[in-house]
Amino acid sequence: MKIRGGIRFTFSALIIALLLGLWAGSAAAAEKFSRLDKWEYFAVLQYNGEDTVRTYVPAYDELRAYGTVEQEAEASYGGGFGVGKTVTDYLNINGTFFYNYVDLINRGGKADTFTINSAESFREIYCTSHHWTVSLNAEGYLFSQNFPGTDLHLTPMIMGGVGTRYIHGQWGRTNLKIRDYILTTTAGVGLRWDFSSYFVKALYQSTWYRMTDTEDSYQTKGYTCQFGCAF
Repeated sequence: MKIRGGIRFTFSALIIALLLGLWAGSAAAAEKFSRLDKWEYFAVLQYNGEDTVRTYVPAYDELRAYGTVEQEAEASYGGGFGVGKTVTDYLNINGTFFYNYVDLINRGGKADTFTINSAESFREIYCTSHHWTVSLNAEGYLFSQNFPGTDLHLTPMIMGGVGTRYIHGQWGRTNLKIRDYILTTTAGVGLRWDFSSYFVKALYQSTWYRMTDTEDSYQTKGYTCQFGCAF
């Protein structure tokens, strides 16, 4: 798929640019370091793994006869931006805006195929869904400045967040659409590295959300990289 290939290429290019930025930043002149009371602006790159839940296909009367089926959210890439502030040496509050698209697949049920409007039959029904998420996050740092015994401005961190997500998409060649506003929660662990007036964060996180038509909540696990400046 050309769109997915383009996103993967962009994701790889941004990772390379990030590494080059880290190398350049590490060579910058040292200055007195403090995160306290600084505003931060950053870019977000994210990879989310796949997960499967039970659902109707979707919750339209004409499809209820097929019963509960499996819905798989495939792995996805995405990106966004955020702004935050370190309010104490150990606490950062930030907000993020994030976009990704997720391929959803419905399969199974009481029959081998699904018939839509008595016209077409499908063994699986696909939907490319677009996800826009706004979230408020809190990050806790284990150390105020350096990792003990080193000169590195590197510290382990934990994070948690809540947000709202708007999802829309269309199922295959049908006229059945998704229009959904849902709540998301996120938790993660990772590392933060500050150099000069820049920083990078690398996190492993889980995100939970439940779409209107699903019987279970998705739990997608993945990786997040943030790169930004503080002043």
